[in-house]
Amino acid sequence: PVGNTNYTPITIQNNGTSDDFSVQCLPEVLEDGISGNAFTTNTVNTTWLIEEAVVGGTNATITAQWTSAEELLAFDRSNAFIARHTGTVWDGDVPTAASGSDPYTITRAGITTFSPFAVGSSFEGGLACVADDILLDNAPLASGMYSTKASIESSSTVTAGSIVEFFAVEVIELKPDFHAQSGSDFSARIDDCEFFFFNDETIEQRTDETNESIERNTLPLLFPNPVGQQLNIRDGIGQAVIYNMLGQEMQAFEIRDELHSLDVSSLVNGQYVLLILRDSGERVTLAFVK
Repeated sequence: PVGNTNYTPITIQNNGTSDDFSVQCLPEVLEDGISGNAFTTNTVNTTWLIEEAVVGGTNATITAQWTSAEELLAFDRSNAFIARHTGTVWDGDVPTAASGSDPYTITRAGITTFSPFAVGSSFEGGLACVADDILLDNAPLASGMYSTKASIESSSTVTAGSIVEFFAVEVIELKPDFHAQSGSDFSARIDDCEFFFFNDETIEQRTDETNESIERNTLPLLFPNPVGQQLNIRDGIGQAVIYNMLGQEMQAFEIRDELHSLDVSSLVNGQYVLLILRDSGERVTLAFVK
């Protein structure tokens, strides 16, 4: 039984060589394991430092326990996992629903190396999707990103030179008198904001005072998914970045071919987000499993 301000025990079941283990709790989760900035979202606010007396020979199953008071903003216990810091990055497990009813528990098997451990939940590809509904009523829109969890009703004008992006969970509704002046760039994206259930459609609307057009772009295709050593990306021309489930950048690269093959053999097994910034300025977010 260990913990800080709250009771956060951890259970270690060792199926390998007999050994002595020690556990210490830290009252936060740090980007670099035991140093760096503290995460403020998507984690249980506890780090378990587990050590073994004799390194090697262990095959352990660990179960972490926490209370709702330990959960940070946007933590989703229906898509949670135990992550281990490898010395370089946080290595997340396959997300699953936590057990229990305050306190909660989650388990990870096959642990052979010990280091800082934490409980996280699926990262939302960079979309907050937690703001209130946005109502824009006949007011000029400044450049920037506007986020909402439900709907946008707009009768506003996007002034020349502005770049405005909307993100919504369900629907974006534009009133008939919406107008984007010449030189402006208006884009809207619909995401259901569940990490592994993206169903995205992007609508880009560029207008001038006499002409209006709408362009609908389909998402790039990733295959195979789950992937082994080589990930193929079709129709994804642009700048690309791979993030792990804690939002840490793993790999950045450029796509210039209609069918791009990427070596992902250096990635640890787990789940990842691929963010593509197309030349048009459109952002596309896809998930894959290694």
